Amino acid sequence: MTVITKVPLFSEEIYRYSVVLAGQVRYLRFYFNERTKFWNMDIENEGHYKVMSGIKLIPNFPILQDYALENWEGHFWLLPKSNMSKDIQSDRFAMAEHFDLYHFYVQPE
Repeated sequence: MTVITKVPLFSEEIYRYSVVLAGQVRYLRFYFNERTKFWNMDIENEGHYKVMSGIKLIPNFPILQDYALENWEGHFWLLPKSNMSKDIQSDRFAMAEHFDLYHFYVQPE
């Protein structure tokens, strides 16, 4: 069975919070990278060990699906809320307004 979790996004330039994904507590940090003009995400496990950092958030792409990471299950999907002409790079505070982020996980039977 596939478990889908909506991951909250906020209208701030940098923020961090904990969320349960695939049955485990994860700490997610979101930040806007001025040099690349993209949003990025870092993931830590419950012991604050970095699972992965600098993950570029790309709309309509299975983020982390192609990675075999230790102690990690699933992938993310950044879904535009509508057919927008506005580019993600144009406004560092508009991520939550224009996108929803989901985590997909296939639960073992």
